[in-house]
Amino acid sequence: MTSISNFESLPDELLLEVCKYLLCVDVLFSFYNLNTRMTCMISDYYRHVSLHKASYTQSHELCSKILPNIGAQIKTLIIDNCYSALQAIAFPKYFQNSLSLYFPELQKIILVSFQTPLCELQSQLILSNDFVSIDRWERETIALIHLYSNEQRQRVTSKLNYV
Repeated sequence: MTSISNFESLPDELLLEVCKYLLCVDVLFSFYNLNTRMTCMISDYYRHVSLHKASYTQSHELCSKILPNIGAQIKTLIIDNCYSALQAIAFPKYFQNSLSLYFPELQKIILVSFQTPLCELQSQLILSNDFVSIDRWERETIALIHLYSNEQRQRVTSKLNYV
């Protein structure tokens, strides 16, 4: 007979409410692959991954151990260069020239606090065949990069569209 902890007896709704107070990386490290219930419960956290406020060590662990396993389900990826300036350097090392292989469902990447001139990650995305457009907001603090499937890409007439 196995014993169930009080934590596991809590309803999903309550656990998800607690997760709202945690960073995405903390939720992924704590609950991903813990058990089937927890992995299903946090599915939104691995569809929309945010590296916001992740330390370099957390980014490294996430990129080397978790993202390769959940990459096929990621639709949105936020890379934050503000709190960990090394994310812009580290991320491309893990997924060089293979974004579409690791993240086939990726629809957008949000780059926070990436300054001009273009960093290695932005350059890699521009050179990628999966890249369709960058929309830049004022102050050049955020770039939203749209990625599309092969079928959608064929319908797009322009490769780059700067706002």
